[in-house]
Amino acid sequence: MPTSAPMFSEAAWAELVRLLPDVGEWQTLLGAWLPAVMAAVAVVGVAMLLWGRLLHRGLLVLLAAGAGLVLGGHYGRQIGLNVLLGQLAGAISLGLLGLVLARLVWAVMAGVHVAAVAAGLVAALYLGVQLAPVATQPAMGGDLVAHGRAAVEHLAAALTKDDLVTLNVAMISAGVAGLIVAFLLPRAAVVVMTSLLGAGLLSVPLAVATRLWVPPLDRRDVALGITGGLLVVGVLFQVAGAMRGRRKGQEEDDEQAEGKTRRKAPSEAED
Repeated sequence: MPTSAPMFSEAAWAELVRLLPDVGEWQTLLGAWLPAVMAAVAVVGVAMLLWGRLLHRGLLVLLAAGAGLVLGGHYGRQIGLNVLLGQLAGAISLGLLGLVLARLVWAVMAGVHVAAVAAGLVAALYLGVQLAPVATQPAMGGDLVAHGRAAVEHLAAALTKDDLVTLNVAMISAGVAGLIVAFLLPRAAVVVMTSLLGAGLLSVPLAVATRLWVPPLDRRDVALGITGGLLVVGVLFQVAGAMRGRRKGQEEDDEQAEGKTRRKAPSEAED
């Protein structure tokens, strides 16, 4: 009986590997501006880690408006439209889209992360594929990219066609399940995803500032350890903040109801 073709083919894996940025390009891009970039990443990371449930829509609107600004100017110039008008239209359109579709965006991000975790677990535990480490020790930014490239390349080379089918089924099933759960529980999805985003952003400056990212420690283990710890802190902090806000809102509602009852009592007594 012929084996069904994998839903995510070898060619797709090869294309994904090709699209990953080169280590040298990554280092060149960040080299001169690394301290400023690290400081900005740390600020954004702290904000999303602790207050992501309040800032998530604003973040999406800013990112979408920035993308609309670039795309609007580019395509406006191509069709002969005034560049400034095209940028304004693009920023407003995509900004509003980000505001309206925030719930869907975070749900999709949650589904993608669940699919990635499922793929890693299936590859490592069920298929027995170990992601190869990077032989060299490049600089911090390039190291992350190099590990990503090596992992994807090794995974693509190690898997057979049958393995790819299994991996694809696991990824798609887990991704769809994560998407549905996140869409049904949007507040929980926002808390977890913004905490994860903040932890991931903050782990890199912390590792550099504390000089933990040095041999003989494995850089991936240090990054994962810091990210995991920060993720727990962020989720707990945001959940506690949400509970405080809910309790405060309930107290205000009770006070308003009590005030209405007090105002109503004298009028009934007069009647």
